[in-house]
Amino acid sequence: MPKGSKRKEKPLHSTISVVGPEYFQLLQGQLFVGNNTKQVALILCGESHYDGIDVTRSGGRFAPREGWVQIGNNNNNNNDLPILIMEEPCACRILQQTKKLLPVGKAQEWAKAKVEEDDLQGELVLAWIETDDSGRKGSSRGKGYLLELVTEEELQEDEEEDMDHWLHSGTTTTCTTEQYPQEIQNWVLSSGAEQGPRPSKMFEWGDLDPETHAINKRRLTQEVVSVEELDALVNKRKQDRKRQNIWTFDDWFAHIRKDTSCNVHLVVEASVPPWEVELHRPPNTPEGKELAMLPLAADCYRCVSEDSDCSSEDDHDASSDGIGTYLDYVYRRFIGEMVQEQQQQGAGTDADNIQTTWCHCIDVRDLGSQEACHADVTKNRWKSLLTPQERTSILPDNNDTSEDSSCDFPRNDNKLPFRAERELNMEQQSFEEKLKAGKLEPSSDEEPEQHDHSNLEISYPSFEAFFGQNTDVLYYAPHVRLSYSPFLAKVVRSLSNWEQFFTQLFLTGTISEALTFLDLQGHMDHVYIRSPILKDWDPASNSYIWKERPESDEYIMPFLPCAFHLQAKGSDRRSRTWSSALYSNLHSSESFEHQQFAKSVLQWTMRNIQHLSKDPKRNDDPEFGGEWFLAYLRAAHREIYEDMDHGDAGELLKRKNVPSFSGPNKHRIGDIQVPSCESSFEEIVKRFEATPSTPLLTGPPHPIDSRTEVLAKILIDIWVHQLIDHCSVLKIGNIVAQNSPDNKIVFVIYTGVAHTRAVADYFCTHAKFQKKGFYGKVNWEDDENRKIQLPSKLWNVSELFQAG
Repeated sequence: MPKGSKRKEKPLHSTISVVGPEYFQLLQGQLFVGNNTKQVALILCGESHYDGIDVTRSGGRFAPREGWVQIGNNNNNNNDLPILIMEEPCACRILQQTKKLLPVGKAQEWAKAKVEEDDLQGELVLAWIETDDSGRKGSSRGKGYLLELVTEEELQEDEEEDMDHWLHSGTTTTCTTEQYPQEIQNWVLSSGAEQGPRPSKMFEWGDLDPETHAINKRRLTQEVVSVEELDALVNKRKQDRKRQNIWTFDDWFAHIRKDTSCNVHLVVEASVPPWEVELHRPPNTPEGKELAMLPLAADCYRCVSEDSDCSSEDDHDASSDGIGTYLDYVYRRFIGEMVQEQQQQGAGTDADNIQTTWCHCIDVRDLGSQEACHADVTKNRWKSLLTPQERTSILPDNNDTSEDSSCDFPRNDNKLPFRAERELNMEQQSFEEKLKAGKLEPSSDEEPEQHDHSNLEISYPSFEAFFGQNTDVLYYAPHVRLSYSPFLAKVVRSLSNWEQFFTQLFLTGTISEALTFLDLQGHMDHVYIRSPILKDWDPASNSYIWKERPESDEYIMPFLPCAFHLQAKGSDRRSRTWSSALYSNLHSSESFEHQQFAKSVLQWTMRNIQHLSKDPKRNDDPEFGGEWFLAYLRAAHREIYEDMDHGDAGELLKRKNVPSFSGPNKHRIGDIQVPSCESSFEEIVKRFEATPSTPLLTGPPHPIDSRTEVLAKILIDIWVHQLIDHCSVLKIGNIVAQNSPDNKIVFVIYTGVAHTRAVADYFCTHAKFQKKGFYGKVNWEDDENRKIQLPSKLWNVSELFQAG
């Protein structure tokens, strides 16, 4: 190369790998073929469901490499101790000990082999106690002890465990049957306080990535780790990966957006933003006031048993704090960048913003929820749905006097002022009165955790979130008692009514049309899903004891929001949900092609729902489904559920038999079927017809039981689950319809793998798109690096539309 000349840079596709999604799939085709034919490319990216700090691990390997991480010694404070000792009373026992004296490194190797060969679980600690008389100069040697830590609660639940073999933290009682070195007794019994000699070195089995280990340990000990801190760490780690020629998905997307020859859009499985909705308020009339004030809940809600103990799995999963997933990071980054761009461009109204929107969120299941992940730029916009007077009366500690100039405050002419859920909930008011009067036993449970990301002071009621919270409980929190079966049995009354109600509400119609299929006049006391009052039957006194039901942050809307609710922006004259408006925009268009597209999406969605409704087990996705069958097993066949390994829900769909924990015989789960939606609804109605809603003075039974309740939840989720795919396709259609014919449009779809596959099914089957490439895998091994090499056309998207 001549002196002074610059080295030609290699193209990105030849040197850079991308991490984040499971795969990239490229589809290309045309929409609205005719006079307004549009050229469209879809880049489907299956979300991997990992944390942002996992996606940015060295080498593109998402799963942690585990080993021995040094923890507190004589000079350390309590913040450098195993999580269990930091959090709650625990017990310790010696699993193994070295037979001879070893250097600390060899002791670590010995303990690692024991962990891996015995597949040990739980909290493991290696204590190494140096021995002065090791007999060798210049080589420190000592004895290694492999310790197991469990919580006292877990230990008490194991009836077969001999308690005398354990050391119990926070006590002065030593073990009576085992010889524990004094150093270990000092460490365990004093729970980390500076008191007496300790082991020379101590290690916990954990993540060898020091950044990840440190921040996840803080998250697991309930220390508040802010969104800003998490995002800053991900940003720093992304730069580290770039030095390894690894880019994350978000940096790749930011790069392709620079190609001005195409319109590039991102569709992401995140909560719909506030500028696409508005608050519906009922008229200030006697009828409106009656609709706004609920009666007390039916007595059957009060008699539902207490929430059971939740799974301990989340205690060891830092991502359960709900703010650290890579998807959350992607959403926060691009929503923030888009709003900043709009402000710089001088967009003055929401109509202006719609024209410049390129980041589109399509998950309606937590619409308006204060527990959803919200970017900073959206928080004040949620407040702007309220009038200044409503802000003052509703929002706690409202000191915000700034006004968002991009959105006019809503007018309330002849409308009732918005009121928060607690003010409308007569059941809640009755509970507070009884508690104040001493007529209820107060709950001893701690208040639900508050996370830093939940900075919406209130939840804004929506039909979407009312039914969407069912999904979270069904999949992730089955211990929480939410009851939808009374609503189905008494208010909906038949499967035909449910189909009409849901279709009108979310797919095609208006909210008022949907509500005509409900018996609200006669059964408003059955629109609840939970009561804060617990009537607990006491056999000893042969009577009910009235208690406070502990709160849970797993749900945010305890009743169907018929009066005040979110609706699509600009739909106040004919109030529609956000998803129904997507359909209406196209179906009411003057373009025949737009109308046909909307009809084909509706038909596709309904076919999928009917297919799943006929057999929720056999017709479920064998790779990414199984949650409905697993939930049914837990509720209807609890003895089998607790006696088998149920870690892989999808795998259970394929199995005829599974081993039993308790004996040599296998459980024939292949013979267990989930009833169809038609059979489920009939069973729910018969249960309520056969059992009095108000429990007898002699105590139970009452109509809500675990079997019929899980059938209700599965039925609802079959319909709600399809909304993600339905909205994804309709959102794409709406965007394409707004573009001029000469525009080349690229969509990057970042949703769960099951949803990206559904979108591919629609466009390939119904819109005749062609599959142009697949990069990555659907299923990766845990220890694989997940680097994906993309072709030049996915780095320079203008190449997608070049002839040839």
